[in-house]
Amino acid sequence: MKKKSSVYHMAVCALMAAVMAVVGPMSIPIGAIPISFTNMVICLAVCLLGMKWGTVSVLVYLLLSMLVPQLVDSITTLVNNLESYYTTIYNWVTG
Repeated sequence: MKKKSSVYHMAVCALMAAVMAVVGPMSIPIGAIPISFTNMVICLAVCLLGMKWGTVSVLVYLLLSMLVPQLVDSITTLVNNLESYYTTIYNWVTG
């Protein structure tokens, strides 16, 4: 059986880190501790990439969020204001 290339692993690793950055601010508020969608993406990364590369994708996300905290804030703002952006664009297109 042919092994997948390292380029594939790096690309999917970067993709999973980006998905974690987008989905990270979203959560389901149940009780005192909300359930974050980041956990789902971590499980998906480990299923797709295996333990080693899944861990690398989480570490890439953690390093990016530590080095660039504005990235997390801007993504959170974008996700929270998505409905107002949509209505503004809809009103602009429809006249």
